[in-house]
Amino acid sequence: MNELIIDDKTIASVWQHSRDSLQGRPILMVFGSNDYVLDHAPAFLASCAKYARDFTVHLHIINPDSGFEQYIAQWRQEYRHFNCTIEYYTMPSPDYVKLYTSNVRFYRISQLLPIYKQPIMAFDIDSMLNNPFSLNQQLCECDISLYTRLYLEEQQFKILVSSVFFNYSPLAMEFLGYYGLNFLQYASGHKLFWYFDQIAMSQILVQYAAMKPLQFYDMPKTYIDWDFHPNAMVWNGKGPRKNDSQLYNLVKNNILNKNEIKLRA
Repeated sequence: MNELIIDDKTIASVWQHSRDSLQGRPILMVFGSNDYVLDHAPAFLASCAKYARDFTVHLHIINPDSGFEQYIAQWRQEYRHFNCTIEYYTMPSPDYVKLYTSNVRFYRISQLLPIYKQPIMAFDIDSMLNNPFSLNQQLCECDISLYTRLYLEEQQFKILVSSVFFNYSPLAMEFLGYYGLNFLQYASGHKLFWYFDQIAMSQILVQYAAMKPLQFYDMPKTYIDWDFHPNAMVWNGKGPRKNDSQLYNLVKNNILNKNEIKLRA
């Protein structure tokens, strides 16, 4: 798995605003490749404009097509507290890009935490905010928060990473470094497959928590709701589930058509 060893030379960062202008605002982050970003980022950004005006939105794009700069320029105009990084990586096959995106996200978060010096909450890009968004007190006081279902027998479903929270704390940053080293060791000799990231996270998190006094908070479902409850803060598309939901698509189309509030506060 040497291809997952990322150094500074493999990522081209495009900062749309000066770092100083982004200080003091927690980060909402999404990741995606070219087509997936174009399909889902507009709705996510519009929902943040409506419901998360006190946050900075950070979009990490992997292998954008030529001409993608026009979309970045458009979003920069529309959303004042918007930032973007671009990454180019040679994929062994077209299907590999989604697997790479899901597994590399923790490396990128570990790089951005010391830059922003603010908590980062990252979501799958097919997520949308559905109500006014805020971080509750437990999130603000913990190091890491993930949604867990430890009662399940299937290892790949014990911890979900569709929404993840990392505070700007010494232990959170140390854990991300520990995760990176152990993920490479764990992945050595294996091919990436769906839920690989969730299996690795569940095992590495248990190992680290046994050694260090990590403040872990079990994420409430309101931040990762794949059943699209009307009171949830975050709706998570969960792959094909969103395609079968008339409610999800109705809200998505509505927020795109009525996106009148911009991140200009």
